[in-house]
Amino acid sequence: MINLRKKDFDETCIKGASSIAFKRELKLAKNGNIRAQSRLAYLYEHGLGVARNYKEALKWYRKAAKCGHPYAQYNLAVMYESGGGVALNCKKAAE
Repeated sequence: MINLRKKDFDETCIKGASSIAFKRELKLAKNGNIRAQSRLAYLYEHGLGVARNYKEALKWYRKAAKCGHPYAQYNLAVMYESGGGVALNCKKAAE
């Protein structure tokens, strides 16, 4: 299993290799890697390496958040609180 640190992930995206990061994270996320699920959601949310897709971002944030990933929980709450790609829902944001 690849253990990609957040710093390495950020540097990959910054260097313009976000499509490579997307492919790698998708494979890991589909295999149940919780951190990869959260990072994949981030890539979908921001359109890095893939077309922006809030529905997919929400799906992957939910999967990772359900497993207790703190960044996924936070980013999911922010999406609901701000209405970023989803209907504004402060009740869900507080969950």
